[in-house]
Amino acid sequence: MNGVQKSIVLTGFTMAITSILLLTIGNNAFALEYTNEQCGVSIQYNEDWQVENDDYKSERLRSFVTIFPDPDDIFNLIYMNIWDISNYREKTIEYVSEIFAPLESEDEIKIDVMQNNIIEVGGFSAQKLVYSEEFHGYKTYFMDINILAYDKVYQIELETEDQEKFDKYAPFVEEIANSIKISKPNFEGINC
Repeated sequence: MNGVQKSIVLTGFTMAITSILLLTIGNNAFALEYTNEQCGVSIQYNEDWQVENDDYKSERLRSFVTIFPDPDDIFNLIYMNIWDISNYREKTIEYVSEIFAPLESEDEIKIDVMQNNIIEVGGFSAQKLVYSEEFHGYKTYFMDINILAYDKVYQIELETEDQEKFDKYAPFVEEIANSIKISKPNFEGINC
């Protein structure tokens, strides 16, 4: 083996070990699992976070958990929702992405969509939507990961009061999404 080949092998080995270490560190950071058996969803989260069950229901929406990454900060939250899309004319991620994109309004709210991509999460098609809303100079930042599974949309939503908090918590939302397990529902609509 010449010097270049040895260097390539050593670099590949170092990258492999680094990846394993990062995965191990990441898995330890998300040491706890939240499970809602009724809704058929489980996620992993950081043990320092506060997790509260939520029982909000409307005709098409069921909010079932609120996560506080910093328990002393009630303005930067992660929500988990289920949306009933059984009456949608299409059950495709492309159609869901159109429906869940924020709408420009004639009100005083200015919307800036920074990202709207179709991705895969837990073996399901999903939408990753990043946007901000500005109202009277006050800006709120959002990241929605909308997972299309079993004719429902399982939504993980981050809402933050500023760009700094968004940058801090957005990677955690992606890790939560990557940890999600969704089982086939045994309920109609959002009645879990």
